[in-house]
Amino acid sequence: MHGQKTPGTSPCNHRGGRLMIYSIRLRYLLTLGYLVSLAVGQSPSGQLISGIRVLTWPNPDHSYRVYRGDYIKFRFTDGRTHVVQLPELNLVDTLRGDLEEDPFFKMKQTGVWSLRIDDQPGRIEVVPFTGSHYQEVDAQAARTLIHQIQPYLLDVRTEWEYQEGHLPDAHLIPVQILQQELDRLRDVQDSPILVYCHSGNRSTVASKILLDAGFQHIYNLSGGIRGWQQAGYPIVK
Repeated sequence: MHGQKTPGTSPCNHRGGRLMIYSIRLRYLLTLGYLVSLAVGQSPSGQLISGIRVLTWPNPDHSYRVYRGDYIKFRFTDGRTHVVQLPELNLVDTLRGDLEEDPFFKMKQTGVWSLRIDDQPGRIEVVPFTGSHYQEVDAQAARTLIHQIQPYLLDVRTEWEYQEGHLPDAHLIPVQILQQELDRLRDVQDSPILVYCHSGNRSTVASKILLDAGFQHIYNLSGGIRGWQQAGYPIVK
C-alpha cells in the first residue's frame, strides 16, 4: 500500500535500536571500568586503626572503596548521632562516631552496595584484596606450605579463641593490636607468613596491615581454622 512504511524501518524504530545499543555499550563500559579498577588496585578509603577501617563522613561524593573482609566504622565530623544503612546487605545501626563504642560492619560480599546515612545516599564498593606479595590458600595448600617451607604461623583471633584450639606452633597476635605489635614480627619480615583466623575475614585485614608495613610473603588461610578442621587437619590446645 502506498505510503505505508515497512515494519522495522521507521525513524522511531531506528532511534529505539540505537538507544538500545548505546545502553548496552554503556553497561559494558561501566562493567569494564569496574573490572579495570580492580585490576589496577585503586587504594581503599579511610585508614586502618587497630584492624578496623575507619571511614570519615561526609566525604565529597559519599562514595567509599573497601576490601572484602574489612571491618568498617564511621567517623562523623559533626559529632552527631546518625543512622547508617546498607540495605542490600541487611545492615543498619545508629552510630555516634565513637570508634571505641560503636559496633563495626563486616564487609563479607564483593560488589557495589547502596549506603544511606540518615537521608543522604552514598555507596560502598567492596573489592577482593589482591597484592603481588599476597596469596590466599585453602586448607590443603596451607598444609603443603607448612610441610614444605615452614612459614611463620600467625593466629590473629582473640586469646580465648586461641586457647580453645590453634594450629600447631602458631603465634598469637590478635588483629586488634597487630599494628602496635609489628616489632614482634620484624625478624620474620622477609620470611613467609601464614595468617589465619576463624573464617578468613580477620586474617584478610591482618594481611593488609602486614603488607602495608613492608612484609614480603603473606599467605592467608582463606577458610580459616574452621576450614582447616573441616579438612580433618589437627589443632592443639
